[in-house]
Amino acid sequence: MDNSTAQIVSKVIQSLDSGVIVIDPSGVILIANPSARKHLKVSEEILATGKNIFDIEHLSFFKEIYSELMETEVISRREISIEENDETFTLGLTGSLIKEENIILGAVFLFTDLTEIKRLQQILRLCPQRAPGGDQAGLPQPGPPVPP
Repeated sequence: MDNSTAQIVSKVIQSLDSGVIVIDPSGVILIANPSARKHLKVSEEILATGKNIFDIEHLSFFKEIYSELMETEVISRREISIEENDETFTLGLTGSLIKEENIILGAVFLFTDLTEIKRLQQILRLCPQRAPGGDQAGLPQPGPPVPP
């Protein structure tokens, strides 16, 4: 990959709304974009290139996830809960090993904040399923068909 392509890839990763973390096989952080820090509620000092993610107390779940990843090679749509200041945040996490000819070079983790989605799902669970007339509670009902 030439230098200009590497710069474009770097800018894309840094611009993503999804969190991206790339680690080497021993857990050393190679890439952590700003969204990763935002979603994980950690500073740039904590989630910095060259630090070992397995040694970051707040992110200890990565050790377990990486161990599982070594067995399965891919983790899709895992939900992770993070507690901070009496609030719980839910992240959707996907992970994949980075391999070249059966040699493990590291892993990449992508995650998004699912907190608002989870909150809305909880509200829907608390709402009555059907209104007295059999209609769905609180949802607009379709009108009569429109003639062509």
